[in-house]
Amino acid sequence: MISLEDTSSLKQGEKILEVNNVKISNIEDLKKAISYNKDGLEMKIENINGEIRKEGIKPIHDASNSYKLGLWVKDAATGVGSLSFYIPETNQFVALGHGIVDSDTETLLEIEKGNITSTKVIAINKGSSRKSRRD
Repeated sequence: MISLEDTSSLKQGEKILEVNNVKISNIEDLKKAISYNKDGLEMKIENINGEIRKEGIKPIHDASNSYKLGLWVKDAATGVGSLSFYIPETNQFVALGHGIVDSDTETLLEIEKGNITSTKVIAINKGSSRKSRRD
């Protein structure tokens, strides 16, 4: 039996790991879990300190004839890095790596995987140093 709790105990920056003992890897997994379990979900949640707990929640049927949790959930991040060089013979590359901070939660995102995509440079603007003005 799933105990249904007030969703206010879910906090910004927490991760939904599982719903009804099924691993959740992305938003589509979560949507499927909601649609298959309209009577209630038991979610395995990881907080920002790495502590794990279970949380019960019941989806609400809305005017668009779908079920919602009343949560804002994100599963993607985009960013720009610089590819320093590529070695075609060995299929190796060296790239600049940096963390990405979520603009909404102001926390460093944990990135498990990513993609390299091609790009086209359309302009280069020379930078300049600016001295700070101290009056």
